[in-house]
Amino acid sequence: MRASRIKIKANVVFGRTPYIKVCKRNDPNLIDCIKDSIENLRPKLKTGIPELEVPGLEPLHLREINVTPVQNARLPRFKALGHNVDARGVSDFKIHKIEADLDSNTFRASIEIPVIKFNGEYEVNVNVLALPIKTRGPMTGNTTDVYGEATLQGHIETRNGQRYIKFDKMDVDVALSNYHIYLGNLFGNDPVLSESVNQAINANNKEFIKVIKPIIDATASNMLLEVANRITEHFTYDQLFPAN
Repeated sequence: MRASRIKIKANVVFGRTPYIKVCKRNDPNLIDCIKDSIENLRPKLKTGIPELEVPGLEPLHLREINVTPVQNARLPRFKALGHNVDARGVSDFKIHKIEADLDSNTFRASIEIPVIKFNGEYEVNVNVLALPIKTRGPMTGNTTDVYGEATLQGHIETRNGQRYIKFDKMDVDVALSNYHIYLGNLFGNDPVLSESVNQAINANNKEFIKVIKPIIDATASNMLLEVANRITEHFTYDQLFPAN
């Protein structure tokens, strides 16, 4: 009886989601179908999919970003936190390449995002000229020409007699070429020092990118893995990828 209820629930949800494009497993144009399916989902991903418990990408809200303390000859020693960061432009991704291996339940994609703009609050502990300084305030910025490689790995599991795809791991490798960031109220009553440090942060972008890249990779991996599983948990494998 419970298996029947689960199947009925899946069918009801599937009937309410016409934006989910079905791709047959034996389709010789499977890659094109998956790409079209993602494009069909784009407007929904932008605003969110409440019926699937998927939050919207515009803006992409990050409650906290923690930058681990680093030591670098060209950068001051620092520790930084970002709070309530909103990023805009993520849903404007362009798909360059998709690979799918349904036998191993592995999917790969190469994407590009032209521009991401962000704003939020920051908190920084930094040593400047051997002086420890702690400050916080608003931040704004943008990054352009963001490239990403993503690999999604999953398995098939059976629940109540129905097969579902469950994703176990998402690896994202992001390449940042440039950014600009401005930290407001950096040193309170010293606008000259504030401007100098902001200039240093932007002038040494390659060094800062090395610092923040692992954090961006991990954040994107965790977020996309959660989104993928929230979508697929509502549909059986045969609904998403029917045999014929």
